[in-house]
Amino acid sequence: MILKEVQKSLIVASAAAFPLFFSSLSANAANLGALQQLGEQIFWDKISNPPRMACVTCHDPRAGWTGPHSQTNLTQVAITGANPHTIGNRKPPTSAYSSFIPPFQEGVVGLPSGVLGGAFWDGRAKGNIPAGSTTDPNKIGDEVFAETADPAGLKTAYGQYRGPTAVQALGPFVNPVEQNKADRAGVCRHVQKAQYAPLFEQAWTIPITCDDAHVDVNYKRIAVAMAAFQDSGKVHSFSSRRDQALAEDPDKKFPLDGLTEQENLGHDLFYTVKIGGNIISGPAPNGKGANCVVCHNIA
Repeated sequence: MILKEVQKSLIVASAAAFPLFFSSLSANAANLGALQQLGEQIFWDKISNPPRMACVTCHDPRAGWTGPHSQTNLTQVAITGANPHTIGNRKPPTSAYSSFIPPFQEGVVGLPSGVLGGAFWDGRAKGNIPAGSTTDPNKIGDEVFAETADPAGLKTAYGQYRGPTAVQALGPFVNPVEQNKADRAGVCRHVQKAQYAPLFEQAWTIPITCDDAHVDVNYKRIAVAMAAFQDSGKVHSFSSRRDQALAEDPDKKFPLDGLTEQENLGHDLFYTVKIGGNIISGPAPNGKGANCVVCHNIA
């Protein structure tokens, strides 16, 4: 058994759990609640052509927020698209805890590949947040805060949700082998007409519009809302035996009092490797003796 290693305790508060009219909340907190609720509604909405596929189709909470069909996982792996004659080329990873994935970066010391971050192994969503505004359709910058009633306040409240999870959300709606919408304008108009459309204005302080000048930025705002929902306590449950033991441990360090000796040993074996008689946490700098977590992480 290795010496105890400091573990960061992660506390995810779901602002969506509070009513938006609760007077003691700040404006930004109330807006964050609306943003998460908007993202949740969109996540479950069948915004596809034909209307038979939603985000939850590939990220089902009953299956750990990934594909729920065992037969698909055993055979074609990728899920059939909204168009039943198409099949995607990616197995959906879990969306649980995905907001902890950092933006894509290279030259990381200590990792065999030297790369870290980004959603999906093929680099579909790098999630690097640009400085200032951008016209790049696949990046989300300060343009999403422009023309709102409080650009600085909303950037403070929502800025963190522009990373890989939000950039990933830009893709499936208009991918022919996923939700198969013709364009971003079609997605925008769907949300504009939905019963939950008022949540957009509550979150962004302006109503959703889908004219040529605003469709792209509002599509990005939709993606930010989805990222905010996926960062909420509804998705990040922290309910595993390990999470519970970590939360109840007095010093929040391993080995945890709430786990058995065998379970603590399993943690050590998963996260550590032995080099020259020394046990270290993380993969070996030379790429040898890589531990389990190198291949089994939330990317």
